[in-house]
Amino acid sequence: MQKEEDDNMNWEKDAPLLNSIEKSNSFSMPDGYFENLSENIINQISLENLASKSSAFKTPHSYFENFESQLFSKIALEDKKEEFTKNDAGFKTPINYFEISKKQLNTNTKKQKQAKILTLNLIRFAAAACILLTTTLGIYFNVQRTNSINYQLSKVSDEDIETYLKQNTDATDVPLILENLEDQPIFTLDQNQVTDEEIKNYIESTY
Repeated sequence: MQKEEDDNMNWEKDAPLLNSIEKSNSFSMPDGYFENLSENIINQISLENLASKSSAFKTPHSYFENFESQLFSKIALEDKKEEFTKNDAGFKTPINYFEISKKQLNTNTKKQKQAKILTLNLIRFAAAACILLTTTLGIYFNVQRTNSINYQLSKVSDEDIETYLKQNTDATDVPLILENLEDQPIFTLDQNQVTDEEIKNYIESTY
């Protein structure tokens, strides 16, 4: 104890300027500090917890860079909207516009469908008529060709015709046959190859 007192006396002697300062408590407590201490601690903890979490509100990309232009655009849009409202301008649909448009649309749709059906029926009818006409003409010409004398004679051989003429003709039929022959001779005779006797026999057998 005595030693501590001696140390204090030595300190006062070594630092007289410091010793001359009035001795008082340099720390003062706010009013009601201890009464509000628990509440302040809880509030501080809550603030720290909120700061540690990510913010619930985020700004879009380049929000602040485009904020000014967006603001002016919105103001201009509001001004235009107000101007249209005051002047009773803008786009208005006529009375019963949608009802009339619906009726016109249904009418046009029905007309188009009907025209399409008529066109298809006309094409089918024309095709059927062409087929029928072609078939009829083919049958007609085939029948005419089959019934013609030339067609029937073309199926008879030369030997059958010669045999028929020998059996069913006489000297009186020769002029009629000659009249129906073509102008061009069927064959030519070489006088050097035909003898007088053969000519005589041919004339006697014919007339």
